[in-house]
Amino acid sequence: MSEKKTMTTAEQMRARILASANPKPVPVDTPAWGRLWLRVLTCADVDGAKPPEGEKMRLAHGVAQVLCDEDGVLLFDPASEEDVKSIATLPWADLSGILAKAQGTAVPEGGEPGNGSPGA
Repeated sequence: MSEKKTMTTAEQMRARILASANPKPVPVDTPAWGRLWLRVLTCADVDGAKPPEGEKMRLAHGVAQVLCDEDGVLLFDPASEEDVKSIATLPWADLSGILAKAQGTAVPEGGEPGNGSPGA
């Protein structure tokens, strides 16, 4: 009987975890640019996020992967050298804040965690 209860609990936990797949973009208000939207990085995004060999603009590349519109359409192309170079010219204080929020280390205005998961 205990084994059946454990399986149900495991199945329920699995279902809750998988329900958080494909999270919606998170609104972030920035002092410099007003309201922006950030894609929540998935495991697949992180696995595929390696910039080209020898690329020295990893941070700008990371920002290109998360800045999007409300529907999740990226504003910059992470594969575009021109887009990444453009981002690299932006102030570090603004970019580092965006990266911190993209990593889920900040809570947006509504008080919900950045990745759409239930709070701790």
